[in-house]
Amino acid sequence: MVADHATRSPGRDAPEGNPPNGLPTFDETRDALPAPIYDENPAYVACYWRAWELAFRNFHRPTEQNGFVSPYIDAAFNQNVFLWDTSFMTLFCNYAHGLTPGIASLDNFYAKQHDTGEICREIDRTTGRDFESWINREDKPLFCRWGGWWAGDRANRGTTPVEYRGREAPSPNPRCTLDALDHPVPAWAEMESFRVTGDGERLRRVWSPLTRYYAAFQTYLRQGNGLYITDWASMDNSQRNPHLARGGTGVDTSAEIALFARARWPRWRTSSRNRTRPRLTARMPSSLRRRSTP
Repeated sequence: MVADHATRSPGRDAPEGNPPNGLPTFDETRDALPAPIYDENPAYVACYWRAWELAFRNFHRPTEQNGFVSPYIDAAFNQNVFLWDTSFMTLFCNYAHGLTPGIASLDNFYAKQHDTGEICREIDRTTGRDFESWINREDKPLFCRWGGWWAGDRANRGTTPVEYRGREAPSPNPRCTLDALDHPVPAWAEMESFRVTGDGERLRRVWSPLTRYYAAFQTYLRQGNGLYITDWASMDNSQRNPHLARGGTGVDTSAEIALFARARWPRWRTSSRNRTRPRLTARMPSSLRRRSTP
């Protein structure tokens, strides 16, 4: 189920005068892009332009089948788009705001937000559906589908639920598996975009999906010690992964939640929506709360 909230309409970020498919080309756009000068090492400049050339090869438009709402940049890893990768790619695209698809790429994830607030970190670019393995089709309490496999324990790959310690298990069951709920960094990407573009109207539009996304982490990933549950998907080759079974917490995911809380506030500090702030930060452990409050 997709949450009912406003998203940016298709083509909003597309520059005027684009080709018929609505996507910019590198050759047509290059002269309008920021042009670095670094005579000390021209190879750095060549690398910069090569990065743009590769980026232009990976811009896409939404289709009727996938139900996306904005042109977007893709990581070109496989047939899916990734929330983590996309968030970082928007940082690069910020410097071509209005010329290329960039921060609005995140709107395609917001448009697929579940009624629980969850946003799957991996979505099929063709169908617009959450990656099949990350769908909680069994309607079980939160579990990690691939955790045992990545930890070298294939026998435990399955639907064993996480164990909440010092708090009640949440209800209703999540729409996604734990594998889908890592790296909550889009609010940080949104604030970094604002620093470059000054687009306050966008911040107002994304407030609702970001608030619900934050709440989903409080509901499903907050462990009883105030830190946040994670799994192999946050660091898929880490030696810590076997120790995360059934509800282990990670410093990376917990720190990202602190960053999430901090990133959301500067623009809305004087807004009436700021009333939400004490409730959100109060749910963080005190050590993180002190660091997340400007």
